[in-house]
Amino acid sequence: MGSAQAATYLIENGRQSWRPTFILIQHLSWKVADQMRLAEHFLPKKPFADAFPYTVFASFMAADHFLAAIDHVWPDEKADRDLLEYHLGPILHEFEKTEKGKLAVQTFLSSRQ
Repeated sequence: MGSAQAATYLIENGRQSWRPTFILIQHLSWKVADQMRLAEHFLPKKPFADAFPYTVFASFMAADHFLAAIDHVWPDEKADRDLLEYHLGPILHEFEKTEKGKLAVQTFLSSRQ
């Protein structure tokens, strides 16, 4: 099954809160367009109660793609933003270890203020 077909299957058959779906997503190879489709489907506007889903997507996405996906699901409610920012902290720190990642994080954070 190719990347697009696998992404479509998971979008149609996966559940947002199913840990096995996220584990499967983490262990497959995705084209960038499919990474974005999956992130926009599985990362809802309301933040998760833990960092696992965000960590999964950050593990295989480039910093700029991951942050673009987060931007698409950025919550409107302050409490939800605070929770999301809490979970993103360690992930952003990891991305900042490269110059490209550092620039992507700085750009993202400056757009949030």
